[in-house]
Amino acid sequence: MCASAAHAASYTGQKLLDALGSSAESERSFAEGYVFGIADSMQEAYPVFGLFRACIPSTTSTAQVVAVVKETLQREAGYLHNAAGFLVAKAVADAFPCGGR
Repeated sequence: MCASAAHAASYTGQKLLDALGSSAESERSFAEGYVFGIADSMQEAYPVFGLFRACIPSTTSTAQVVAVVKETLQREAGYLHNAAGFLVAKAVADAFPCGGR
């Protein structure tokens, strides 16, 4: 269990960005699922991430959410050493803000 926690903590923004651009479908699929899992847990009805919240319109596709995160990671290259989960949560919250936050 500790090995898994250590591995999860080492999943950086760089590793996520690399996986999102991978030619290996399994690696890319994992990364896309990782992004969407975090985004889904941030919905207003499920404020799992206390610092970040998102209101993603129901018409927004998974591919659009992933594209927003990928573009943000590419643009913010100086932060890619940080934890991928934090970077995904921030990108999604910035792209899909909830009213009154």
